[in-house]
Amino acid sequence: MNAGGVLASQRESESLFRAMADSAPVLLWMAGTDALCFFFNKTWLEFTGRPMEEQIGNQWAEHVHAEDFQECMDIYMTNFVNRSSFRMEYRIRRADGQYRWVLDQGVPRFGLRGDFEGYIGSCIDITDFKEANEALVKMSQRLQAKTDAMSRLLSEKEVLLKEVHHRVKNNLQIVSSLLNIQGHQVAGARDAELFRNTQNRIHAIALVHDKLYRSKDLAQMNLGEYFEELVHSLNEMFATHARRITATVNADKVYVNMDVAMSSGLIVNELVTNCFRHAFPNRDRGTVRIDLRCR
Repeated sequence: MNAGGVLASQRESESLFRAMADSAPVLLWMAGTDALCFFFNKTWLEFTGRPMEEQIGNQWAEHVHAEDFQECMDIYMTNFVNRSSFRMEYRIRRADGQYRWVLDQGVPRFGLRGDFEGYIGSCIDITDFKEANEALVKMSQRLQAKTDAMSRLLSEKEVLLKEVHHRVKNNLQIVSSLLNIQGHQVAGARDAELFRNTQNRIHAIALVHDKLYRSKDLAQMNLGEYFEELVHSLNEMFATHARRITATVNADKVYVNMDVAMSSGLIVNELVTNCFRHAFPNRDRGTVRIDLRCR
């Protein structure tokens, strides 16, 4: 092929490239070995609203946002010298005067012989994405702030509830001690028994508050552990050398709230107390077994 044919072929290739570049939905640019831009596609020109002659060279950078200009130039020139690909975000003024965020990606161009021929790059408008992302970040920050506030409130509430349970337990123990003292002063056996029954009930209630005070979860408690402690205290209270009657607990892990635990504890207290007093009238030994199963 003669020189004229080669020239014609190059012109045809260039014309085809420009037609393809102008139809691309992204902003395209090309720079030579001097780092100056010599081509912008139709999409870029329409986006900026300026003709090609007002863009070539470094004129395109005049419309980069002042806050982004220096970083944009530093990234461009550093990678140009190193012949390396780059990507950067900056704001550039659109035809309507509004600054829009673009993602600019540039790659070096090399000829058939490996000679460096400049850069080709593409830009896409990412303003909507960045605004949506910023809105999500702000929303996330607001949600985190609300979560932190809720966490603080829950922590404060937990401390307050623990303090309430602790004080109720202590007050009930004081009442139990007063009943114990008063029970030793009454003359009749029936009156003493009434004092002891009342004392046992108060102890059963106080034990619930003690369990909740020591628990990590104030909303529920292990009913089996509660029964074991309650029955242990009843064993000690009714233990005598003459009658060796004991109560045992065989329980699954069953978690209930305070109201259920308190009601169940009072029932167990009454049943076990009656067993100690009346279940074995003619025997010195016996066992009362409390089973708790989760179905």
